[in-house]
Amino acid sequence: MIDARDGTINCSLLGAEQRSDGNESARVEPPRAATAADALAQHRMRAVRNRSPCSIGRLASSPALWAFALVHVFALKGVVQIGFGVQSRALLLCLATYLVRMLGITVGYHRYFSHRSFKTSRPFQFVLAWLGASSCQKGVLWWASWHRHHHQHADSEEDAHSPVHLGFWWSHFGWFLLSDAHTEVLASLVPDLMQYPELVWLEKWHLVPGAVLALACYWLFGGYQAFVYGFLVSTVALWHATFTINSLSHIYGSRRFICEFRGDCNARNNLWLALITLGEGWHNNHHSFMGSARQGFYWYEFDPSYWLIRLLALLRVVKKVREPPLEQLERKRLPAECRRWDICSCVLRQFCTETPPGSAHLPRVGRNACQGSESDTLADALHVLKAATEWKAPVAPELPQIIGMSWPEHAH
Repeated sequence: MIDARDGTINCSLLGAEQRSDGNESARVEPPRAATAADALAQHRMRAVRNRSPCSIGRLASSPALWAFALVHVFALKGVVQIGFGVQSRALLLCLATYLVRMLGITVGYHRYFSHRSFKTSRPFQFVLAWLGASSCQKGVLWWASWHRHHHQHADSEEDAHSPVHLGFWWSHFGWFLLSDAHTEVLASLVPDLMQYPELVWLEKWHLVPGAVLALACYWLFGGYQAFVYGFLVSTVALWHATFTINSLSHIYGSRRFICEFRGDCNARNNLWLALITLGEGWHNNHHSFMGSARQGFYWYEFDPSYWLIRLLALLRVVKKVREPPLEQLERKRLPAECRRWDICSCVLRQFCTETPPGSAHLPRVGRNACQGSESDTLADALHVLKAATEWKAPVAPELPQIIGMSWPEHAH
């Protein structure tokens, strides 16, 4: 399916679905649309059904939604009230709390707890969990379990926050604020973390680190201005910077590699998002080698989160830092002809990995196919997918693959 907003193809809706019911040859064809407009309507209806319904009463009684809104309101009120009288130390505190807590998310919640891309001691593991929780993005078990779920179903209909299917605002924050379906920890996806009682305790009391930081800003670092800028403003900035990886980095940017396991994953590399998230914006790199501690694979790719991990390794605080072998980088690299096309990776996997670079037999589908009308674009998508007769629906990766065990571990 073509997404009318950015011209990307959603192969999971148009290709034949394969069921693992003991008969590998059994294939279930989805209902065929009579016209391209019908196909687009079917896509939108199926996407809407993935959203958990929420009533006005549910929204009005949601503590998370009220807290989210009030933090924004009080941050704006404080900035307006302080005006140009803001002190430089309050601004420096805002920057410091933003950077430290962002590292708690990128190094802790994401690269360590979600993907186990390095190893460390149990005390420092708790430090990383505490720093991540101070960002007020729920507990480490919830965060890691839903992130692993995302890698299992990236940009498919089962993905909880795919902008390809559900749009920008839902993938940015609607999926966890407006849905009852994503409030609980997916315990089956974090058995390695559930064995630590201190992490289970912190999951239950995940608001404590944020509250301690708020009180420290007010009582220790300068009163009201420190509270507004050091906690409220930095928290709002931290939230939205982190959320862009779920939303914008699956729409805007470039592709270099075929995504790992999920053929229809639309993850992109984006320099601007890497700058505000300390290296998380190299999202195509990450989805291609999800267990790697390094997401900026080249010296010119800004990735201070990885630089911190390397520094901690030199100080022997962490060890066995995972990086993808160079031969795997080259094996997954898309040919230049394919990188220019704005079509999804499952089509690229068929034509770009099985066709030698520079071949005259590459399919004639590219940017021109994404610049026509919706009907023309959908027709082109259907034509390409019909030609890819050997294409098979991607299979969700297992837990060891999500946490980086699908390729050899190299200690650094």
